[in-house]
Parts: sequence; C-alpha cells; structure tokens
Amino acid sequence: MLDALARFKLDNLSLYLVLEEAGASSPYESPSYTWWHTTLRDSLAQCTDAERAGFLARALLAAVRADLIAHLLTVERLSVEEIRTRLAAHVHSVLPADARR
Repeated sequence: MLDALARFKLDNLSLYLVLEEAGASSPYESPSYTWWHTTLRDSLAQCTDAERAGFLARALLAAVRADLIAHLLTVERLSVEEIRTRLAAHVHSVLPADARR
C-alpha cells in the first residue's frame, strides 16, 4: 500500500506538494491524509496490535510525505527505485514479522 502511494506521489509530486499543504491548519487533518491514515491503520490492525496500529500508520505515512520525497529526489539525489527500496526496507524494519506481507 505504501509503495503504491509513494509511486503515485512520485508521478504527481507537484500536485501532492500542494495538496499536503492546502486546506487544513495541519497536513494531518487534510481529507487525503485522513483517508490514507484510516485505511492503513485499519489494515495494520488486522495483522498487528490494534492499539499500536494508529501510531504505526502515522509513522509509516510520514515516510511518504511529498516534501520528503521531493527532498530525497532533489537534494539527496536518490533515484525513484532507491526511494522505493529504502521505503520497503523501512516498512520491513518496523512491522512485526507476522505482519510483513
């Protein structure tokens, strides 16, 4: 799920940079973020501790913020594939072994 979101943001980076900053006083209150958080939290709650799922969803979504992706592409000069590889490694490192699918 995060890889799909990262790929979409990579393909539409300019749009997502605006969307994540527009509207609500916090990017964490935008309708897009709320939808992704709820969807990811609910998925994680099925395969890990439900009490931990909300925080874990927020921490994982932070790894695919558009401003971070833009920084990784332009400042750190990572390729799209390297970003995706590092994201997968990050997810693998924070999820319990039985939740890694």
